[in-house]
Amino acid sequence: MVTVRLVTQCLNTRIKLMKSRCNVLTRVVLSEEDRKLLLQTRKLLDELLETLDILSNPEEIKALKESEKEMKEGKLTSLDDLIDELETKKV
Repeated sequence: MVTVRLVTQCLNTRIKLMKSRCNVLTRVVLSEEDRKLLLQTRKLLDELLETLDILSNPEEIKALKESEKEMKEGKLTSLDDLIDELETKKV
C-alpha cells in the first residue's frame, strides 16, 4: 500500500541523491516546453500527495462515502439553487 509517508520518503531520497551528485553549482537552461512539463509534473505530484493524504484519513473516506450515498439518493442541490439560497439569506 502506498502511503503519504512512503511517497515523501521516496521524494526526499531522490532529492538527496540529486544534491549529492551536484556538488558544484550547475546552471540548467530549459525550453518553454520543458518548463511547462516540469510545472505539470509538479502539479501532478502535488495532486497525488493530496489524494494519498485523503485516502489515508478514515474521516475523509467516511465523508466521501456519505456524499456518494447522498448523490445516489438524489439529495443534491444545484449550484444555481445554492446561490439563490445564499443570496436570499443575505437580506
